[in-house]
Parts: sequence; C-alpha cells; structure tokens
Amino acid sequence: MVRSTRLRYSAKQLEKLKKSWIESSWKRCAEKIDKAIPGNRTRRSPEQYESLKQEYRELLAVAPPVMKEALHAVWSLRPVVVLLNPEGVVLEVCGHPKTLAICAQLGLDVGFVWDEDCAGTSAGNLALSTGLPFMTVGADHYCTVFQNFTCACSPIYNESGHIIGAVDISLPYPTVSYRLLDTAIKAAFLIEQKLVEYRHRLFVAKYRSILDTVLESHPDPVLVVGTDGHPIAANTKGKELDNRSSRLSSETSIDKHLLVSYRSGSTAPGRREVPVTCEGNVVAKVVIGTNSLKAALTRLAPGDHGTFEAIHGRHPRLQKAVEVARRAAPLDLPVLIVGETGTGKELFARAIHSASRRSRGPFVAVNCAAIPRTLLESELFGYVEGAFTGARRGGSPGKFEIASGGTLFLDEIGDMPLDAQGALLRALEEKVITRLGARSPTPVDVRIIAATNKDLSAEAQAGRFRKDLLYRLRVVVIELPPLRERMEDLRLLVSVLLQDIASKIGRGSLTVDETVFEILQRYAWPGNVRELRACLEHAAAVTNGNRITLEDLPSYISSAAESLPVPSNASTTSVIKAMKETGGNVTKAARLLGISRSTIYRRLRRMLSDTPSSPQA
Repeated sequence: MVRSTRLRYSAKQLEKLKKSWIESSWKRCAEKIDKAIPGNRTRRSPEQYESLKQEYRELLAVAPPVMKEALHAVWSLRPVVVLLNPEGVVLEVCGHPKTLAICAQLGLDVGFVWDEDCAGTSAGNLALSTGLPFMTVGADHYCTVFQNFTCACSPIYNESGHIIGAVDISLPYPTVSYRLLDTAIKAAFLIEQKLVEYRHRLFVAKYRSILDTVLESHPDPVLVVGTDGHPIAANTKGKELDNRSSRLSSETSIDKHLLVSYRSGSTAPGRREVPVTCEGNVVAKVVIGTNSLKAALTRLAPGDHGTFEAIHGRHPRLQKAVEVARRAAPLDLPVLIVGETGTGKELFARAIHSASRRSRGPFVAVNCAAIPRTLLESELFGYVEGAFTGARRGGSPGKFEIASGGTLFLDEIGDMPLDAQGALLRALEEKVITRLGARSPTPVDVRIIAATNKDLSAEAQAGRFRKDLLYRLRVVVIELPPLRERMEDLRLLVSVLLQDIASKIGRGSLTVDETVFEILQRYAWPGNVRELRACLEHAAAVTNGNRITLEDLPSYISSAAESLPVPSNASTTSVIKAMKETGGNVTKAARLLGISRSTIYRRLRRMLSDTPSSPQA
C-alpha cells in the first residue's frame, strides 16, 4: 500500500467508502469467526514476538515516546494507544491504567494478533487494509464484545510509501471523536518523521568516519556549513578558524545535511564554495581555503539561533517576559522559563543565547523527558571507551562538553529523574563533569537555560524535584502566558505564521476568512502557539485557494469552538462600551475586546432588532 492512497478520495467519497468497507468486512467475518467470542485469544509465542521486536526494532526505537505524547494529548478520555505491525500484531501498548486492565482481559496486549481473522472488524485492520486513517465506533465492530469501544487508527508509511505499521487509539466506550482520529493521524506522521531521522543518524554514524577522512585529506581548511549557518563538519585546519567547529564531534549535527551527494566538477576554477545537494535542493555548502572560510564565517550572523524579533505579541505579560529575557541575556546567569507546552519556551531560550556573549558558541537543546532514564546521564555527561557494553570506541562526549562555550537548554527539566538531578547540580556548582567510566573530571563552561511546564515548587514539596537544584536554577524566572490569555495577539500570530507557512510550502500569500477568526478566538488552545501553527498548516494544506475558510479548519477545532458559549467580553454592554471608547471604530473595538469584527456586527444587528420601533406621530 502506498501513501498516494490517502489523497485519492474526497471526504464525501471516503464517508461512502467507509460504510462499504465495514459491510464487506462484516461479510468476511461472518464466514470465519464467531460474533460472540469473549475476546481475542490469538497470540504469538514469546520466541515469535522477540523475532518481531528484532524485525521492527527501528519502529520500536522511535514510536513509544510519540505514543506517550498522543496518550497525554487525550488523557482525559481514558485512552489506550497501540502500535501494530502490518499484519496486525501488537508491538507496543500504553494507556490509562483502567483501560489497560480492560483491554488486557480482551487480549489487547503485546504479541496478540488483531487482524480481521482474529478480532473481527476494527479500525486497526481497516486502516492497514485500506491504507487510510479509520475510525470505528460501537456497532461498527463485528464482535459484540468490542462494540463498547471507539477505535481510531492511522497507518504508518516508510520513505518508499509502503505501510510498516499503524497507530491505534481506543476508548472503552462508544463515541464519535474526531479529536481521537486527528491525534492518531498526527502520531503516525510524527513516527514517520522520527523514523527518517533515526535512519539518518544510523547512516551518519556509519559513514561519519569516511567523511572525516575525506575532509582531513584536503590540504586547505575545509568547513561544511548547513543552510542555517551551523557548522556540520570540518577538518582540523577548518576547526582552527572557527571556534564553533572546534567542538564538532561524532555527536554533532547528526542530521539530514550529511545525507547528500557532492556535485563533483560543479566548481569552476577559483570558486571556493561547493554546493551540497540532497534530492535536488541545496542543503549545505563546502567552504574551502583560508580566505573563503573567513569570509563565509563573517557572513554568518551571530544571531542565527533565533532572536527576540522572532517573538510576536503585544500582550503585557508577554512583553514583560521579553523585557526580563533581554535584561538577563548578557548576564550569564541561569534562567528558568515556565510555561505551558507550545508557548515558545525554546524560542525564548534561543533568543537569550543569541543576545548573550555566548552567541558564537553552540546552542544545545536536550529534552529531559524524551531520553530514557538509563541513558540520561551518558547523554548529558558522556562516557569513555569500555564504560559499558556497547560503548562507542573512543568514547563519546556528553551534551555538557558539546555545549561548552555556549548554552545548554534543558527542556522539560521537571521530568528529570532524581538521581540525574544530583549529578546535574554538581556540574552546575563545580563547573566540571565526569564521563561515565572516567577517573578524572572535565571542566566545562556552559550557561544553563531550563524550561518546564510544571510547578517546580510543588514538585519539590512532593519530593519529586530537588530543592537545592531548584534554588540553583531559579535565578532568573521568565513566565510565559498561554495563548488563551492573550487572544488580542491572535491576528498578529496568524498573520506571521501564515506568512512563514506559505513560504515553506511554496504558496502565495494566505489570508483567513473573518468567520475563521471568530472560531479561532473561541477555541481554548491547550497546545498554545504550537497547536495554532499545526491548525494553520492543516488549513493551508487542504484549502483550495489562498483564503482559509471554516471548511479548511481541523474538525476538532471547529467542533470544540462551536460548543463553547459566546465569550463574556462580547456581551452587549461590553460592545457598547468599546464602541464608545473607540469613537465607533469597529476594528478598534474588536481589537480592544479580543473578538472578531463579525461578532461586533452581529451584536449590533441584534441590538437594532431588539429595539422597539418609535411610535408614529
């Protein structure tokens, strides 16, 4: 099954096809399984399951963190998230404890086979057979025991366009939830992206030594620079000319920029910058020679990590956060950024780095929640050769060493295990780290910027976060407001995001219908600006023209917003007061209230219709 299947049908066609696919599945099931089975009992043997784990090791390496993100996104619905292989065998499961217990009794656990022959009609086997995201609710399921469930499943594709698995999110009760289906689709796409990145890292790890050998063989200084201005690789002479590239290691910039083909012969005599292409696009350039390299380094803006100008909004709390960050940037003190997910914590961290004296040094970001507990210390502090089974020959530097001379951004610091917190505190206080297996410490010079969406004071009181580490990190605190509390910034954010999205997808200027703004203003945005961007990216991808309408919004946005009451700031009294304050200017009144102009007009029309006619003289 290839990816193009997803684009082959319109929404109306899919709705009709869905019914026919379910009917066809029921007919097949009636010929081979009992509708009244108590649950799925077909399971692979331990040996077979271990063999499957080995076969799908790459998928299992990247999928679990994404599954947990999807789980938390719909946690209030009591879901269970399942990873299937193309044959419907369960490879991984996570979920709400109560739902997991129910599913375990029905055979929804690792090693069980959930194809049509074993479990009847379900979203999982329909998604795998059609190649399309699928949702089955209640009576859509053939087997009676599963008719109390809602299942949403999206297939996972590899780079060749073939199905390699699926993500299924199920609820222990029947309900039509497009939010559930959207979450499954997003999880599948994210796993696909993570899988590509993972394979890139394996590729680079295998061929990095070849690249280094080729670079070292050149008599002149050589530096490979990515399109974002970051050094990707360099020979020894090149490292001597750039203090950032002097810290390049086998762990540095392991990304798609190295999956390239050099165009031999494309460089004219005397030209010292060789373009590097990937799939026809220039993704990097090789700069050769002392003079050319110095000129290229001069062109690289010191603020290439992000700037305060990239932070958009006029809300007082946001402006205060920007002001605190600007003042803290040159002070080289620890900074703690607090805010909900998607509020722009890393954007602030990069802006602080760019405005600091360390801007020419590396900016290294670490997601403390994404690294397995057993690997966190080796990721942060590195290890020496022979430190443990499977340790890389020659050892490996940790993030502290890679970030030395620059900034180390510790995202989701509240999820760091307690034992790792102690080692982090020592590194902060003594400015030295000790690699795993090493006998002597290594001095490091890093600035720490930490971020969290948790109340660390409450976490410390509960014993889940070290108080002494909290006091060490909480020197400068920057609090970011959620998007729902600064809705007056919505128009500006939409405009800026659409401009960026249009340039990236190669579209003309994109605009938003006024009715769309009203829906966007009424939605709560639990994912904040990140969720807003995802919403606009979806709309930009499906719109037929350059103007986004209600039909282009994700269904979960419009349905959630429409179920909310009209905001209190759109009351008749509020509208009258705002119109008076702005001299009757509808645009200014709408901006003052944080609502759309169409809402103001609707209120005014209602006021006129409710006003009794004047008696005739």
